[in-house]
Amino acid sequence: FRLCDPSKSRFVWSKGELHPLPAGAKEAVLGSYLSLGGKIQAGLGAVGWKDTPPFHEETIAEFVTRNLGPEAFDRLIEPFCGGVFAGDASKLSASAAIGRVQRLEELGGGLARGSSLRMAELKQGRLADMGKAAGGQALTASGQRDIRLPPVRG
Repeated sequence: FRLCDPSKSRFVWSKGELHPLPAGAKEAVLGSYLSLGGKIQAGLGAVGWKDTPPFHEETIAEFVTRNLGPEAFDRLIEPFCGGVFAGDASKLSASAAIGRVQRLEELGGGLARGSSLRMAELKQGRLADMGKAAGGQALTASGQRDIRLPPVRG
Protein backbone atom coordinates (compact mmCIF):
# COMPACT_ATOMS: atom_id res chain seq x y z
CA PHE A 1 0.00 0.00 0.00
CA ARG A 2 1.41 3.40 -1.07
CA LEU A 3 0.93 6.71 0.74
CA CYS A 4 1.96 8.76 -2.28
CA ASP A 5 3.48 8.48 -5.75
CA PRO A 6 7.10 7.44 -5.07
CA SER A 7 8.27 9.14 -8.26
CA LYS A 8 7.27 12.55 -6.85
CA SER A 9 9.26 14.29 -4.13
CA ARG A 10 7.30 15.57 -1.14
CA PHE A 11 8.90 17.21 1.85
CA VAL A 12 7.90 18.43 5.29
CA TRP A 13 9.67 21.20 7.19
CA SER A 14 10.26 19.92 10.72
CA LYS A 15 12.81 20.73 13.41
CA GLY A 16 14.53 23.30 11.20
CA GLU A 17 15.06 21.12 8.12
CA LEU A 18 13.29 19.50 5.19
CA HIS A 19 12.43 15.82 5.51
CA PRO A 20 11.16 13.72 2.59
CA LEU A 21 7.72 12.28 3.28
CA PRO A 22 7.55 8.49 3.29
CA ALA A 23 6.10 6.93 0.13
CA GLY A 24 4.66 3.94 2.00
CA ALA A 25 3.95 2.38 5.36
CA LYS A 26 7.35 0.63 5.46
CA GLU A 27 9.23 3.91 5.00
CA ALA A 28 7.07 5.58 7.65
CA VAL A 29 7.87 2.85 10.17
CA LEU A 30 11.57 2.55 9.40
CA GLY A 31 12.23 6.24 8.80
CA SER A 32 12.83 9.02 11.30
CA TYR A 33 9.45 10.67 10.73
CA LEU A 34 8.00 9.50 14.03
CA SER A 35 9.47 8.88 17.45
CA LEU A 36 9.39 5.33 18.83
CA GLY A 37 6.29 6.24 20.87
CA GLY A 38 4.63 7.75 17.80
CA LYS A 39 5.38 4.61 15.77
CA ILE A 40 3.94 2.38 18.49
CA GLN A 41 0.79 4.48 18.79
CA ALA A 42 0.31 4.57 15.00
CA GLY A 43 0.89 0.82 14.72
CA LEU A 44 -1.56 -0.04 17.48
CA GLY A 45 -4.17 2.27 16.00
CA ALA A 46 -3.67 0.86 12.51
CA VAL A 47 -4.42 -2.66 13.75
CA GLY A 48 -7.54 -1.48 15.57
CA TRP A 49 -6.40 -0.78 19.13
CA LYS A 50 -7.83 2.73 19.38
CA ASP A 51 -10.87 4.67 20.51
CA THR A 52 -14.21 3.85 18.91
CA PRO A 53 -15.57 6.27 16.30
CA PRO A 54 -17.61 9.15 17.72
CA PHE A 55 -21.29 9.67 17.00
CA HIS A 56 -20.63 12.89 15.08
CA GLU A 57 -19.00 13.49 11.71
CA GLU A 58 -15.25 13.52 12.26
CA THR A 59 -12.79 15.97 10.82
CA ILE A 60 -9.63 14.66 9.17
CA ALA A 61 -7.69 15.71 12.28
CA GLU A 62 -10.03 13.79 14.60
CA PHE A 63 -10.06 10.68 12.43
CA VAL A 64 -6.29 10.48 11.93
CA THR A 65 -5.48 11.36 15.54
CA ARG A 66 -7.89 8.70 16.79
CA ASN A 67 -6.47 6.06 14.41
CA LEU A 68 -2.76 6.89 14.24
CA GLY A 69 -2.09 9.36 17.05
CA PRO A 70 -1.34 13.09 17.24
CA GLU A 71 2.31 12.73 16.22
CA ALA A 72 1.47 10.93 12.97
CA PHE A 73 -1.16 13.57 12.25
CA ASP A 74 1.15 16.52 12.98
CA ARG A 75 4.19 15.20 11.13
CA LEU A 76 2.71 13.29 8.21
CA ILE A 77 -0.94 13.99 7.54
CA GLU A 78 -1.45 17.67 8.40
CA PRO A 79 1.23 18.91 5.95
CA PHE A 80 -0.23 16.62 3.29
CA CYS A 81 -3.75 18.02 3.86
CA GLY A 82 -2.48 21.58 3.65
CA GLY A 83 -0.90 20.81 0.28
CA VAL A 84 -3.61 18.62 -1.23
CA PHE A 85 -6.78 20.21 0.15
CA ALA A 86 -5.37 23.69 0.84
CA GLY A 87 -7.37 23.65 4.04
CA ASP A 88 -7.31 23.17 7.76
CA ALA A 89 -7.56 19.46 8.58
CA SER A 90 -9.29 20.32 11.85
CA LYS A 91 -12.18 21.75 9.83
CA LEU A 92 -12.29 19.42 6.82
CA SER A 93 -14.82 16.58 6.88
CA ALA A 94 -13.12 13.19 6.91
CA SER A 95 -16.03 11.52 5.14
CA ALA A 96 -15.97 14.10 2.35
CA ALA A 97 -12.20 14.33 1.91
CA ILE A 98 -10.90 10.86 2.81
CA GLY A 99 -14.06 8.77 2.83
CA ARG A 100 -12.37 5.78 1.22
CA VAL A 101 -9.82 5.68 4.03
CA GLN A 102 -12.61 5.95 6.61
CA ARG A 103 -14.36 3.00 4.99
CA LEU A 104 -11.22 0.89 5.49
CA GLU A 105 -11.68 1.29 9.24
CA GLU A 106 -15.35 0.28 8.92
CA LEU A 107 -14.43 -2.72 6.79
CA GLY A 108 -11.74 -4.16 9.05
CA GLY A 109 -11.97 -2.47 12.44
CA GLY A 110 -8.60 -0.83 11.79
CA LEU A 111 -6.83 0.67 8.78
CA ALA A 112 -4.36 -2.20 8.34
CA ARG A 113 -6.93 -5.01 8.37
CA GLY A 114 -9.35 -2.91 6.30
CA SER A 115 -6.62 -2.43 3.68
CA SER A 116 -5.93 -6.17 3.60
CA LEU A 117 -9.62 -6.98 3.24
CA ARG A 118 -10.03 -4.35 0.54
CA MET A 119 -7.10 -5.76 -1.42
CA ALA A 120 -8.62 -9.25 -1.15
CA GLU A 121 -11.93 -7.91 -2.48
CA LEU A 122 -10.17 -6.24 -5.40
CA LYS A 123 -8.33 -9.48 -6.22
CA GLN A 124 -11.66 -11.28 -6.25
CA GLY A 125 -13.08 -8.62 -8.58
CA ARG A 126 -15.68 -7.38 -6.09
CA LEU A 127 -16.42 -3.76 -5.28
CA ALA A 128 -14.28 -2.42 -8.10
CA ASP A 129 -14.84 1.15 -6.96
CA MET A 130 -15.54 1.36 -3.22
CA GLY A 131 -17.83 4.26 -2.46
CA LYS A 132 -19.28 4.53 -5.94
CA ALA A 133 -22.53 3.19 -7.31
CA ALA A 134 -23.31 2.43 -10.92
CA GLY A 135 -23.08 5.64 -12.85
CA GLY A 136 -20.44 7.06 -10.50
CA GLN A 137 -22.82 8.25 -7.77
CA ALA A 138 -21.18 8.81 -4.38
CA LEU A 139 -22.36 6.52 -1.61
CA THR A 140 -22.37 6.79 2.15
CA ALA A 141 -20.60 4.20 4.29
CA SER A 142 -23.88 2.23 4.49
CA GLY A 143 -23.99 1.97 0.68
CA GLN A 144 -26.81 4.49 0.19
CA ARG A 145 -26.55 7.54 -2.07
CA ASP A 146 -25.64 10.59 0.01
CA ILE A 147 -28.84 12.66 0.31
CA ARG A 148 -26.79 15.88 0.54
CA LEU A 149 -25.81 15.49 -3.11
CA PRO A 150 -27.87 17.11 -5.85
CA PRO A 151 -30.04 14.82 -7.99
CA VAL A 152 -28.33 13.05 -10.88
CA ARG A 153 -29.55 14.25 -14.26
CA GLY A 154 -29.01 12.79 -17.70
